[in-house]
Amino acid sequence: MAKERKSERELRQMMLEAARKHEECAELEDLFIFGPTPRPDANWGFGIAGRNNKVSVACYTRLDQIASELQANYELHPVKAGRRDIESRVWSLVRDHPALKTSLSRAGGGLRSHHV
Repeated sequence: MAKERKSERELRQMMLEAARKHEECAELEDLFIFGPTPRPDANWGFGIAGRNNKVSVACYTRLDQIASELQANYELHPVKAGRRDIESRVWSLVRDHPALKTSLSRAGGGLRSHHV
């Protein structure tokens, strides 16, 4: 089944609406969608924006679940941002958030160090 294409703005809005239904994401102010990603099952990902770009691990876990459900049905329209810019922003978010880094490691999420 072909995935429906959505804009970054549409995917962001869909994620925010879904997150607002969950108490653990009450602290979430905003997020951003980025892509393309090298994942085999999705061509986009998300990052946290607002409140020093941080949320609790419980909120991040819920957001990851929401993203996985959306990624199964939607793909991001091609974007103009360079991969190097995207990787730098995402790497700084994860590196600066020790609890998130630990949670991703336990969940099997791989972080490769890219020097950009």
